[in-house]
Parts: sequence; C-alpha cells; structure tokens
Amino acid sequence: LERNERLVFALLLALVILPVWLFKYFPAWDSPLHLRMTDIMARYGEPGAEILTQYLIPNQTLEPNLAIYYLLLFFSRFVDLYTAEKILLTLYAVLLACAARSAIAGINPRASVLSLLFIPTIFAKSIHMGLYNFSLSIALYLLVFGFWYPRRARLTPPLLAGLAIAGLLLVLVHLLGFALLALTLGAITLFDAVRDRPLRRAVLTALARRGLALGLALLPGAVVVA
Repeated sequence: LERNERLVFALLLALVILPVWLFKYFPAWDSPLHLRMTDIMARYGEPGAEILTQYLIPNQTLEPNLAIYYLLLFFSRFVDLYTAEKILLTLYAVLLACAARSAIAGINPRASVLSLLFIPTIFAKSIHMGLYNFSLSIALYLLVFGFWYPRRARLTPPLLAGLAIAGLLLVLVHLLGFALLALTLGAITLFDAVRDRPLRRAVLTALARRGLALGLALLPGAVVVA
C-alpha cells in the first residue's frame, strides 16, 4: 500500500507540473516583471547595456524577496528566461509537495497519504499572481517544520545550526515564511513545556531552556530583518 501511495503521489505531481511545460508562457501577473528584472541583472555592466549603469545601482544588501531572482539568474546561464522560469516553478512544485509530505509524516508517519491533498493546491492563486517568493517560502517553511518536529525533544548543536541556516534562507525568500517558522516553533515549544511538566517552576525552566535555544537559532534571521 505504501509503495502504491508513493507512485500515486509521483504521478499526480507530474500531472500537475506537466502544463507548465506545454506552453511557452506561464500565466502569472508578475511574471514579466520577474523576468525583466532578471534580464537587467544578467546584462548589467555588459557592452551595449551602458544605459543600465547610468540609471541603476546594484543593491548590495541582504533583503527579503531576492531569492527567486538569483535562482532565475543562475538558471538563465544555461537556458532562456522562459525556460528558467519553468525550472523555478518545477522546483517549487516538487519542493512544496515533498515538504508537505515531510511535515505530515513528521507528525504522524502513518498519515503521509494526506499529502496527496496538497498537490492540487500547488499552483494556487498566489502562484498565478506571480508571488513566487511568497510561495517558495511556504514550501521551505513546511520542509523545515517537517525536519524539526520529530527531533524537537533534543535540540542538538547540528539541529540548531540547521535552523539558523534555514531561518536565514527564509528571510531572503520571504518574511512570512520566517515569521510562520518562529511562531510555530515557539507555540509548539510552549505547548510541550506545559504538557510535559505540570509544575510551574519546571514549566518555566524547560520553556526558558528550549526557548533560549530556539531564539539563538533564529537570531541570525532576525538580525537580517532588523
């Protein structure tokens, strides 16, 4: 049954992604803006594009909502911009589906079949509005949550380092993903402390210890936001 369920998962995911590759253009409101900005980044400083340097100055600071442009810029080194966008959308679709599956399995491994319900929502309105960074941040958020949840009882240094890196990545993709991660981890940590330790002093001790560890892990991302 598990093998058949995985096969259905893969087939449904492929079926959802297929239309992206059947047409030259992907119908998203902000798609032309994203591709134009990527084209400017790619041609900036090249011979024949001197006018760009006269009116534009590269932003050298780390800010949210930049991730997709660097991904598109990287893909466009090998293919045209329209194909680069299709690769980005395919990457997002696979990441969201697998991240949702990981998050569900992290809570209850026997409920992974519920991840099939996420597949029809992959190319929702947010994607067709062109909110690529926002959508990608949701996928990353679910992926990090699925990794953290079954391991949350033991916050080892490698896990905390992974959370710190994930927090930084989420900030660069979209602030909402980082905010969701911080709120979710904080709420579950509080719930675990209250559930496992009915005595007030023990609750405060456990919450302080776990909360401090999570706070330190998410601190780099918060610094970038500030």
